[in-house]
Amino acid sequence: ELGFTWQFVWTKTFDERVQELKAYKEIHGNCNVPRSFHENPSLGQWCSQMRSMYKANQKGEAVKNTYIINDYRIEQLETIGFKWKL
Repeated sequence: ELGFTWQFVWTKTFDERVQELKAYKEIHGNCNVPRSFHENPSLGQWCSQMRSMYKANQKGEAVKNTYIINDYRIEQLETIGFKWKL
């Protein structure tokens, strides 16, 4: 026995986050999830992260992250009304 406990950190997929964003929009009428959204803090953080990655992508900067922002994902988000600048 090594004396430590393994902990699994589960990260939601891009598609799962998009579904959460759609549910947010159904309730609130927009995709402007506050970064500190108390009902789902990780969704607010994810939206902020998407905006940061989009900005870096537009500048041609390399982005190291769990989620890769690409044209397909940008289109998916824009289709549901996601705004890149608030």
